[in-house]
Amino acid sequence: MVIYKRPTRWWEKFLRKNMAPIAPGTAQKWKGRLSAVYMLVAWNLAGIAAYKIFFKSSPDKDEDKSSGEIYADRLSRRQNKVYIYKMDGFTVKDTTVLDPLEVDKD
Repeated sequence: MVIYKRPTRWWEKFLRKNMAPIAPGTAQKWKGRLSAVYMLVAWNLAGIAAYKIFFKSSPDKDEDKSSGEIYADRLSRRQNKVYIYKMDGFTVKDTTVLDPLEVDKD
């Protein structure tokens, strides 16, 4: 007695009737190839999702903050002092200290 009949059974019957069986070695080879393709697609989708999340709250271009301050805000500098060094070659041109108490509460 069958309580639950799979709805895709007709598809399996169609494939078995119209397709030749695959050798186990060939099946294993194609399983590995498809796994690699799946891994690449999943990795790219994860990268796209991380990119969208990271740049979802990107600042406006009109802000007067330097790129160092923007990255410090993104990394949530709430607990520590942040030192921003502006370099020209191997020489330090300017040093900025961002205190945690001066953080804008946006």
